[in-house]
Amino acid sequence: SQELTNESIGVDVGLKELFVASNGTKERNINKDAKVKKLLKRKKSAQRDMSRRFKKGVKIQSAGYEKAKTEHLRLSRKIM
Repeated sequence: SQELTNESIGVDVGLKELFVASNGTKERNINKDAKVKKLLKRKKSAQRDMSRRFKKGVKIQSAGYEKAKTEHLRLSRKIM
């Protein structure tokens, strides 16, 4: 555990960096990362595939729907 002190720091919340503290600490904004953007794009595509293959009123969906659902869930977990 850390000791409490009376020191204060300034925090700048920005677009490029998530935040920059006056003591030099920086935290990247993962939503601006190219890898995350690519994963979000693929997740969006999988969601569209899932939606297109879904048949209303059918208890057992098609294999294509199940495959798209699996891909969507896999990408969702990867992003988190």
